[in-house]
Parts: sequence; structure tokens; C-alpha cells
Amino acid sequence: DSQTSPDPSPHAQEILEILKDAGLSEMTSSCRGSKTPESMLSSFRPTCGYTGASFEGGPAETWLATFVGDGKPKHVVEDAVLFRGVSPTSIEEVPLHIEAEHRPHQQVTHISDHWAVRAAFKL
Repeated sequence: DSQTSPDPSPHAQEILEILKDAGLSEMTSSCRGSKTPESMLSSFRPTCGYTGASFEGGPAETWLATFVGDGKPKHVVEDAVLFRGVSPTSIEEVPLHIEAEHRPHQQVTHISDHWAVRAAFKL
């Protein structure tokens, strides 16, 4: 849906294909089962931007740098985990919001405008 489907960079697929030709694989599509180049980016979830959607677990981020395009926070894909020589087992995008009682300032709602990406591999 529109809340979990971020806007990929127009050149992301091209870059991923070049890196694939160099022997690297992309973690998200490998873990989530994308097999065709057209679907590789469809397995991505947000790695930057917080809109306040329920799955994020926190408020919209308006203090750091999530204003892209029209001046409203939105989800974008800016990060990827690339690998070779190991087997991916899981990947998870983790929001970095700060609970209200722990914020240094009421408008500082997140540690970063990027999400953490937790990846696990096996040898």
C-alpha cells in the first residue's frame, strides 16, 4: 500500500543491476523472495522518512530532513545492504523514534531521519 511502498530513486534499479553484474546481491530482495529485476525494488520498505503511519510506531518526523519534494514528510528508499559470499537469513527496517519522555526537545522525535536496517547472515 502507499504507506509501506516508498518512492525508489529513478536510478536505483540501474545501479542494483550494475552491482549484481559485479557479483553482489541485494539483501532485501534476497530475503523477501524477489526473483525478477522488475520486482527487486518492490520488496524494499522505507529506509528514510517518517510520516506518522501506524506501522512506524511513532510520530511523523519534521525536525531533521524528511522534507522531500512538496515539503511534507514521505517515505523514500535511500539505503540497501549488499552482500556476497554469505547467505542472508533476515532483514528488518527499524524505526528510530524517541519516546516522548526521553526527547531532548519536544520537536526532536527521532534519532535520525533514516531507519536502522538490521540484517542477519550465515556463513
